[in-house]
Amino acid sequence: MKRRLDVVGRIAPRDKIKEFGQMLSSAGMDLEPEYLLGALFVMSGLMSIIFAILIYQLPFTYVYLTSLTDMAVHVLRYIGISISTAEPIGGIIYVLLMFLLDAVISLILGPAVVFVSIYTIIILRIDNRRKKVEEVLPDFLMLAAANVRAGMTIDQAMWYAAKPEFGTLALEVELVARRVFAGEPFDNAIDLLAERLESKAVRRTVALIKQGMASGGEIANILERTGEESRNMQMIKKDIATSLLMYIIFIVFAAAVATPFLYAVSHQLLFNLEGIIAELPETNVSSITGGGSYGGVVGLATMFHFGDMPITADEFVLFAVFAIFVTSILASLVIGVIRQGSKVRGVRYIPFLMVVSYIIFIVSEAFLKEILGVMAM
Repeated sequence: MKRRLDVVGRIAPRDKIKEFGQMLSSAGMDLEPEYLLGALFVMSGLMSIIFAILIYQLPFTYVYLTSLTDMAVHVLRYIGISISTAEPIGGIIYVLLMFLLDAVISLILGPAVVFVSIYTIIILRIDNRRKKVEEVLPDFLMLAAANVRAGMTIDQAMWYAAKPEFGTLALEVELVARRVFAGEPFDNAIDLLAERLESKAVRRTVALIKQGMASGGEIANILERTGEESRNMQMIKKDIATSLLMYIIFIVFAAAVATPFLYAVSHQLLFNLEGIIAELPETNVSSITGGGSYGGVVGLATMFHFGDMPITADEFVLFAVFAIFVTSILASLVIGVIRQGSKVRGVRYIPFLMVVSYIIFIVSEAFLKEILGVMAM
């Protein structure tokens, strides 16, 4: 089974497989990229089949699939291909066209859901590892500098500084030390540390260590200064996040409270307006004016004449649900940038904002419907 998945995974271009393998390494996932890609391709196919069945079977999605098929029929008619559903062959072509559209939509949604989900998981793991490493990096560098001052070489100093409390950083340093003890040059082995940890602070530290060793500089001083600067940068980031707290509160309120409430108000207004228009009698302008051209009377008669609504209340609900979804995602990414300087770290806020937004929307709908119902009585 594993070999079969490897074969399926090799369908992807080699440069993409290599890039995916680098992402897995940075995320600390010791998996073969071909194997995981093959599993994802198989999962995408199964997910596409599930989507195809759901889109065709669910009444809600079937209505939109039918509308999309009608649009395709109109487009074909515009380019000179006429399909008449009144004829048996036309009905068969219509059904086949519906199945084709269902398959195309499913083949887009299936891989999109699978690959976006796994990409999000990998990015979150990479960011989590980077956060943990950067938190303990200053203490690790200080301890390594003390070991160098005690007479150890840089590789031994890093090995003995890799205490278990340093977590991910200690494991990665131990991996580098093993490769050095196995005979690999230190310059090459330490590059692995920068590759497996997607951190600017780690890459900068590695570059400074290599430059100091090449120029014969004081490695202990380099490690100490780098550790102090890393600690100062962490304090500056925390101060910035604290000073921007009011902006975060405003964004959360606007995205999770104000926006759903305003959508609920708009939906109720549309719903009530539909009811008012439905109860209005049909106005015959010619009967009012007697067939004459009385501008004032015609204007008065047509003033309260309503045509078809450009958007129904049910259609607005679909728009509101989609808009709340997009707003929650964008607001979460902005919060991640403000709090921690990375939009990736805002992904973790998406479920919270989305759940709160939909709860506010549903509660506001029920509240406004009850209030407007009482006022109507």
